[in-house]
Amino acid sequence: MSASPKQFFVSNFNEQLLKKYEFFFTLPLKVRATAATATFISSFMVLFLLHLMLNSLLTYQTLIVLYAFGAVISGLTFSMILFPSVRRFFWLTFPLSFLFVGYIGVASAMNTHAMESFDWLSFALAITTLILIATSGSMWNDVIRSVVEEKSKLDAEIDLAQSIQKDFLPTLNIQTSVVELYGKSEFATEVGGDYYDAFWLNDGRLIVAVGDVSGHNVAAGLLMAITKAAFRAELRHFTTLEKLMRELNNDICDNSRPKMFVSFACLLLDFRTKTFSTANAGHLPILFHQIHQDNVRLLKPKAIALGLRHNAAFPVETYSFNHGDRFLLFSDGVNETVNNSGEEFQIERVVEWFKTAPHSLSARELYETLSTTLAAFRANMPLRDDSTILAIKCR
Repeated sequence: MSASPKQFFVSNFNEQLLKKYEFFFTLPLKVRATAATATFISSFMVLFLLHLMLNSLLTYQTLIVLYAFGAVISGLTFSMILFPSVRRFFWLTFPLSFLFVGYIGVASAMNTHAMESFDWLSFALAITTLILIATSGSMWNDVIRSVVEEKSKLDAEIDLAQSIQKDFLPTLNIQTSVVELYGKSEFATEVGGDYYDAFWLNDGRLIVAVGDVSGHNVAAGLLMAITKAAFRAELRHFTTLEKLMRELNNDICDNSRPKMFVSFACLLLDFRTKTFSTANAGHLPILFHQIHQDNVRLLKPKAIALGLRHNAAFPVETYSFNHGDRFLLFSDGVNETVNNSGEEFQIERVVEWFKTAPHSLSARELYETLSTTLAAFRANMPLRDDSTILAIKCR
């Protein structure tokens, strides 16, 4: 059923009245509540000014009606900002305001005795003050609207950057006859600086990497993207892990801003020889737990982070592994997870957890168990840094 001409007119009229409040509606509920409260208080400031201005003209009963009218109009504005369902009734403020002004005018004119002592100068000053309040309020609305519009554009761009970054860092889930690998990142901010990757070489070896860009802003996210692109480009010409790290470091030195760097750890698994090699550029150690050993080895060949100095050296260490052995690669958002008391989870807890985690757990179960442990430790505290976990189990 189509709307009547009257309904159509009221709807359009309502939309015109709401235009100056539109920027409120996209804000979070907490911000809208603050804005609604501020609007409500401002309305009563105007009522108080009217009271002082017309005090000699109005009776006690008239003042009560004045505040009742004001409370209804202010309450409607307050509710309209907070609750979308109320907005379709906002047009009522227009006739209510006319009735309000008309009532005050009639009541003032009827009280002829008070006119003899009426202060016209105070009245003129009060009217000027009301005009200034309305003008400044309108100007502030314009300023806030401009800020909100610019922030909305920025939020949209950040959402796009976050979406692109998630495409850059999909969940790793590898299941083959020789290895299980599972891992992903949890970002502390809209755009994170953690990096991880896994790539099969033509000869059947698997190379796994985890990194952490300095900082937690958009610049860190861009350098993360550069790191991934450079890493994949260098893998096309892969010969040795030492050369890969050296060339990757030079690429980042050439494409990053001063004082920005990337901590980076790399693991190369050779399933034919049952050996693995590791290189580390200022990152946390790779944890290696052998199935028949009680201890966890912390593998960290010493070297500086990527992007700090051209032609830096990155030593490589090589070890053997067996069926059932497992690895854990992670970023410092894991060990720096903070609880309500300000205590960090620390790397010692990560090592102890890894050592006692049942060997029957798959790579995915290792990831999920550690993530659950960190979430329980953190409780309601927000993430302080990006958190990346890669779990590997050899078959």
